[in-house]
Formats: sequence, structure tokens, C-alpha cells
Amino acid sequence: MLTVTIKYRTASQEAWTAFHVDPNDYFWHDQDSPVRPWKVDDTPMHDRIVEYLPLEARAQLIAAVVRASDPSNGDFWEAAYQFWNTVDDWVAVTTARVGGESWKELILSGTMPLLENGSQVIRVRIDQEFPQITMNTVMWGQNGDAQSRSLLEQAPTQAPPNKSLERTREG
Repeated sequence: MLTVTIKYRTASQEAWTAFHVDPNDYFWHDQDSPVRPWKVDDTPMHDRIVEYLPLEARAQLIAAVVRASDPSNGDFWEAAYQFWNTVDDWVAVTTARVGGESWKELILSGTMPLLENGSQVIRVRIDQEFPQITMNTVMWGQNGDAQSRSLLEQAPTQAPPNKSLERTREG
């Protein structure tokens, strides 16, 4: 049976606080669809681990770990977070083994004060011969995600002609 465990530590405590979350309360599911057996790499209901934590812990949060595991097949997914400034600035290392495939990823997320509700998320696979950036996205606007732009999109290989420069050359 699949289990989800979350543990966290705040600035005011030396020991970790741990608790189990019912998979039905952790993973996203369509309310109109029947509940199916969960897999460790299903989509969480919330993007941010802090949404699962008590409100009083969020203000002083310095570290957290979430682990979904299925002892019947050995599959697991785990993310270990460190927070700074606020819970909006964090780094996480995720490790997983699902169906015999394993991977490891580094995720950096931070606020960008120059944009209204701005943030940037960078994801890097670190389990291969060399690091591979899989996401580099800037988000801003209402709730921090009204608009976004991937910084991984290819730039044009040749810049468009500069018309004002061409006019000065012509005379």
C-alpha cells in the first residue's frame, strides 16, 4: 500500500516533526472520477509542500521532506527542501525510482522582486553524465502565475535586421 510521509523542521525546533498524509488528500484527482490505485509519481494536489504543513510552521520553516513510497514494488519519490527568506525561496533535491527507472533532480525556486509577484523555477536533472536543465521558467502577475515565459525556448539563430541601422548606412 502506498504511503505518503512528510517531515519538517522550523527555526524554533531542533527535532523533525513527521506525519502521514492519506494519498487521497495528497494526490490530485478528479472529484467525478472513481479513486484509482495511486502511484508514487502521480501529481500532488498542491505544487508547494508548504500547503500540506500547519500554518504556524510555515513562518519559520527551514527544511522539509516528502516521500511517497510503495513497498509492494519498491517504487518511491522523495523531495528534500531547504527554505530561506520565506517559503517562496527554496531548493529541493528529488530522487525517485519508478518501474525500475531512477532519476535525481535539483529544483531551485525563488522570488524575483523586480516583477509583480515574480518568481523563477529552474529544474536540473543531475543523475546523468552532465547536468541537464529541464525547466527554466519565469512567472509573474496575479498569484504569481498569470503570465509565464520559458527561458529554454530557442533564441533565433540570426538576429532580425536592424532597420534603423540600415537607413543610416544608406544615406
